[in-house]
Amino acid sequence: MDKSKLRKYDVLTSLIMLVFGVWIVWEAFKMPMKDSYGGVMNVWYVSPALMPLFVGFMIILLSLIMFFLAARSVGFNNIFSSLLSLLPSARGGVWVSESFLRFLAIVLLLFEFVYMFIPRVDFFIGSLAFLTVFIVMFYPEDSRVFMRLFAFFLFWEGFFAIYFWLGVHENMIAGYRYAADYLVLGYLIVFLVYAAVLVRSKAELVRRFRISLLVSLLTPLVLCPIFKYGLLVPLPFEGVALGAMDSVWYWDF
Repeated sequence: MDKSKLRKYDVLTSLIMLVFGVWIVWEAFKMPMKDSYGGVMNVWYVSPALMPLFVGFMIILLSLIMFFLAARSVGFNNIFSSLLSLLPSARGGVWVSESFLRFLAIVLLLFEFVYMFIPRVDFFIGSLAFLTVFIVMFYPEDSRVFMRLFAFFLFWEGFFAIYFWLGVHENMIAGYRYAADYLVLGYLIVFLVYAAVLVRSKAELVRRFRISLLVSLLTPLVLCPIFKYGLLVPLPFEGVALGAMDSVWYWDF
């Protein structure tokens, strides 16, 4: 690759890493620098924030060094135009290609699972929904199925963003704590019905659909009890499904 283009990528990479380093430092400062535990005052140099602070500041420092070295090569007056030149042309179809949409689907699925489901939805249900949508969308390896399921997923992604981040969820759980669990279950059922309709015309797609369901169900069904009851690790949010699992495990009827 042309060296001048590499320097342009260095500028872009350094800016991304700079933002990442600032975010690490910001989050680290939320940790206690000193506190008392059991009547003993802990001093700042044993704070758990020290390691992320060190890592964050080092990333910021190295990002700044990388930025200035690359910017000097590109020209400080040409930084903005250099970044624009790295953007793919929309006319070339880069933004709407299937490969790009598949990448976007992976990013959005992970974003939905980590930032929407894990803090608010029963971990078993959230994991089941994430794995099911992920595997059913990708495993058939059929463009028509993927594009339609991706469009369906995008609609629900927008719905969940509104539901969780505009205060609707807080109002719902004030009346019933596990409202989000049933909402995600409903989303999962509708997704599966729609996917079943899409794949029913081809025997191979039906076979892959069944395998996807089996893998998606067995994974959380095996791992959740191992972590919860075997390793005694508390799961992020325990709702309807894990509550039912507790009743079965402890025979609490």
